[in-house]
Amino acid sequence: MRPLIQLLLFCLAVVLTACGGSTPQQPEPDNAAIPTQVTLEAPTATILPTPTVSRERGTLRILHAVPDGPQINVLLDEAEIARQMRYTTYTQPTETSAGEHTLSIVPVDTTNENPQPLLTQAITVAPNSAVIVVFTGTADAPALSVFPENSEALSPNESRVSFIHAIPRGVDVTLYDSTTPLTDPVPFGQISSAYNLPTGTHTLEFRAGDSLLTTFRLNALPRTTTTLALIGKADDPTSLRVIEFATRVPGQSQLRVVNAAPDLPAIDAYLNESSFAQTIESGGASLWETRVAGTYTLALYPAGTNPATDAPLLQETFNAGEDQALTLTLMGSANALRLIPVQEDLSPVRPGFARIVFVNSLEGSPRSRITIGGGTLENAPPLGYGEASTSAQIEAGTTSFYWNEALDQLNGARIEAAENVTLEAGRAYLYLLTGVSVDAPPLILSEPIPINEQLAGLAVDVTPSATPRVPARARLVNALADGVTADLSVAVTPLVTGIPAGEGSAFVAVPADLQILNLTNSADQAFLTSIEYEFRVGRDYTVYAYGSVTFGVELLLVEERDIPRDEANAHFRLINLSTTDETPLALGYTPGVVVGAEPILESPSARPALPADTALAINDLLEGGISAPAQLPVGTVDFQVIDPETRTLAASLRGVTLEANRFYDIVVYEEVESRLVRAFLVPYP
Repeated sequence: MRPLIQLLLFCLAVVLTACGGSTPQQPEPDNAAIPTQVTLEAPTATILPTPTVSRERGTLRILHAVPDGPQINVLLDEAEIARQMRYTTYTQPTETSAGEHTLSIVPVDTTNENPQPLLTQAITVAPNSAVIVVFTGTADAPALSVFPENSEALSPNESRVSFIHAIPRGVDVTLYDSTTPLTDPVPFGQISSAYNLPTGTHTLEFRAGDSLLTTFRLNALPRTTTTLALIGKADDPTSLRVIEFATRVPGQSQLRVVNAAPDLPAIDAYLNESSFAQTIESGGASLWETRVAGTYTLALYPAGTNPATDAPLLQETFNAGEDQALTLTLMGSANALRLIPVQEDLSPVRPGFARIVFVNSLEGSPRSRITIGGGTLENAPPLGYGEASTSAQIEAGTTSFYWNEALDQLNGARIEAAENVTLEAGRAYLYLLTGVSVDAPPLILSEPIPINEQLAGLAVDVTPSATPRVPARARLVNALADGVTADLSVAVTPLVTGIPAGEGSAFVAVPADLQILNLTNSADQAFLTSIEYEFRVGRDYTVYAYGSVTFGVELLLVEERDIPRDEANAHFRLINLSTTDETPLALGYTPGVVVGAEPILESPSARPALPADTALAINDLLEGGISAPAQLPVGTVDFQVIDPETRTLAASLRGVTLEANRFYDIVVYEEVESRLVRAFLVPYP
């Protein structure tokens, strides 16, 4: 069975699958073949390294991109990591130690127990990196190319795309987003530069000069880096395919260090053993630095000391979350230092307002309550030593702050006062309680932040509300070949249960967020497969379960777009869920005679000719493909599933009554062992 992990987006649907290998149905390219330009040479022998053993890790995945190449097994340092790979198939990421490795490509040879490798090549996997290894070239001159996946951090509304030119002997290719070029011309065997683009649907075009080779619908997900591989034969435009590798990358954090320890005149800060900031004076702060979100270790030293030979004053590990702004605050006496991560909010503020966070950094102080101008400040509960408030918006102007011991609902002894403090609009303030006397300045740090003019009309006591998290909706279509009845759940929460093979469920609500869907056998709750997907607010999704328990179950997820309906016609689409390689199917129709007649499965060894009056409804559709919608007038028809290679009848859905204002899924697949083609129809809810 060939695994499937393909993200397809047509004008009707966005498709994401559970595990790897099939490709989308491509639109018709220009008729001209790709001009031949590159000459391939057989690889020369290389001296192979001894594999390195490292505690640091990386990943690699393999793509078979030799159009006429043999089935292959793949060995990494003599350990088999993939077997029986065919053209267009690829592996999931394989984790390995960072460093030097030996990769061998071995042809599948049932007559030889120890076939000789076609290729053996040294590769390097950098720490915390991901690489794609492409088996490329031609059958008589294969080669291996190694390409890095770009894992740099992205903002919440950004996605990233690059592409690998893997068409042997093809001329340079440029990637366009509609009419905008995203890359320079890329020669065969090279990867383009990465391009950041906004999230959403993009129609990407691969062009050789002025000739359109093929297009690809990309659903650019937030914080996702997508590497596309353009494969096929240079002299056959219809053979071109786009393979997609999508990987979520981390976001960014903003970090700074504040020295609020009264006994330390100045400190140096090292983040993961690299210099972060030097000579941070007592009461001072470093500049904000942007870092990839993740886990870090901060070590603090007296200013000017050598971290290679001297012990740190304090060393702490912390987690920097995506889109967080963390002030790492050093406080306490020299013998009792503490590091407190304080979360700030540097997002735009409404006009005429500032933003403020309070921190109790006074060692030995009681729980303290903050009041402002005689009243208690909202969102600022009593704070114990080492605690911080949440960020609060406050009207700009001159005001006074008072810290008092918190006694139930009353204020006790005064701890600190800061009178006649001027707060400027468009600034974020950090006020640290240090116990200064009334005639000494308080420790208040500030930074400029953007002002959002769109919030200008809101009242002082009104906080802009977040967009409601309207649930998404999903339905299950069960196309499992061995007749298993299936349940679908989000984690352990059931969504739909008891859906028989050949049927679909109604839509049910799904929380709009990153979710893991699990498919289980209704009979014994045995786990079948799962998929992770970020559901969008208010969108509808169809989840197709296909394959078989014997050969492996897979999920195909479709984000529905613009389902057509009208009062005069019925609309339908074809979904090819075959798991066998190179299994295109087409759809025709003839006038129906018997309403609700049983489907017909034709033997693959003796498929009959098509009925003479068969009209073509949907052209050849490769496995894993979803067609564009088609339409027919209302009435009764027989749908004919066509084997396009022989133009014969593979299966029939007879006596289908098409109703006005309805949309239908026609699901087809070829069984792995019998090669029978099965078909069923599911009305769209």
